[in-house]
Amino acid sequence: FKDKSKRGLLELHPVLFAANPRIDLIYETIKWQDECVREDKIEYMRSELPGSGKKLRPQKGTGRARMKDKRAPQFVYGGVPLGKRPRDHGYDLDLDILIGGFSGICTAKHAQGDLYIVDSIESDTMIPSLVQFRKHINAESVLFVTGHKGSLSPKTLRYASNQVSTC
Repeated sequence: FKDKSKRGLLELHPVLFAANPRIDLIYETIKWQDECVREDKIEYMRSELPGSGKKLRPQKGTGRARMKDKRAPQFVYGGVPLGKRPRDHGYDLDLDILIGGFSGICTAKHAQGDLYIVDSIESDTMIPSLVQFRKHINAESVLFVTGHKGSLSPKTLRYASNQVSTC
């Protein structure tokens, strides 16, 4: 990344890189990606809250209502009877919309001159390589399209890009 010379030529497929970018398909694709990574907060059930299960007062003889423990739903900071579980907001997007959205994004990036194709990045030098790449192209945001195999997996790349944003 030190010099700005081109490393080689690559034949780009016209279906992916010369498509007519449609804003509606790009919007649907970006919305689909955002919804797939969205998470809800968990509301805890009474069994998941910290604290003991010791009975607060005797069952009989006090003239007051019976109570079991402080984690009961009627108390402040008590559990929820049927607590929320983490919800997956992801949904299935039609393959034609997905291909149209990604091809529109790739076409727009190629037309703007912001398309860089990297064959591989070594996992032990990924973070310095990403810092150097970001300085080389002088961009605030970078789009990475990866596969699920090899050192450039989405999980590894997400970890490395989070480390880069803190540098």
